[in-house]
Amino acid sequence: VASGFCPAALGTDTLGSVRLPAAYCGLVGLKPSLGAISNLGIRVLGQSLDCTGPITRTVADCKIMMQCLLPSAPTQTVSLASPLVWSHLSEIDEALLTPAVASAYQQALNKIQQW
Repeated sequence: VASGFCPAALGTDTLGSVRLPAAYCGLVGLKPSLGAISNLGIRVLGQSLDCTGPITRTVADCKIMMQCLLPSAPTQTVSLASPLVWSHLSEIDEALLTPAVASAYQQALNKIQQW
């Protein structure tokens, strides 16, 4: 994806295997909720942790991938005790971030919040 050979790819994410490589390459990696995308045909490491997710160049491309991948009904039943609330890190040690990374993080948050 980063080299431009394809617009998007799929990976499995247990503890960051989609999100971390994407971040290191300046891409978007998403670990969806468990059961949102089928793991059928995939050898999983942890049944309750592994999720199939997209790697794309932009948040907009990630949204398109998710619209294509999401079935009309979840493949696994997951019940929540309360409604799901989206959250993010509100305070980041800015000494650890370059201005470009801090700006990209804020831009990504703004786009996600528009969904």
